[in-house]
Amino acid sequence: MLHSLEKDYDKTKAQRDQEEKLIVSAWYSMGMALQKKAAEDRLASTGSGQSFLARQRQATSTRRSYPGHVQPTTAR
Repeated sequence: MLHSLEKDYDKTKAQRDQEEKLIVSAWYSMGMALQKKAAEDRLASTGSGQSFLARQRQATSTRRSYPGHVQPTTAR
């Protein structure tokens, strides 16, 4: 009977590990899909007539204009 319980425990543990891996994979995939969509949306909204450098400058200035953004100070 003890051997049977150990076998059931091992089987349950393996199944739980597999379920955990699936959940982590699903979260990772969802996060990557959302990140990809957000990047595509940002690229689509910047307009295709701008150069890469112009888009980077625009993104940097947008980040700096957020309320609560703290400008780094330089030590003198």
